Amino acid sequence: MSYQFDLQMRCPSHDYDGGEIIGESCRRIIQWHHKNCGGKSQVYDDISLKCASCSRKDHIKNWKFYCTKQNDYFYIQSIAFADAVTAFSNAQTDPKLSLQMKQKINSFVGKLYANGW
Repeated sequence: MSYQFDLQMRCPSHDYDGGEIIGESCRRIIQWHHKNCGGKSQVYDDISLKCASCSRKDHIKNWKFYCTKQNDYFYIQSIAFADAVTAFSNAQTDPKLSLQMKQKINSFVGKLYANGW
């Protein structure tokens, strides 16, 4: 089953900051965009991200993510990314969208755990 979906998740760079729960801005689920052109970032089933606008595509480990709390860009680990995407999946409330998205996300998260970096 091949798939893609828009990347919507919380900040994947960390779960806790100095032992305290991260700030609200880091927990908020947002649509992620490519810094260079502003296009929507999309997840592909081969564990890659692609910009919907300029078509840049690469393995997730080669993308950096911006954290508003830390005001910096970070490369991330597969487990942190999987946790952030799972949080998005758990936040889905539309029953029609939820089943299809959860199937895609579960498949994607399984690949992240199986092919960690």
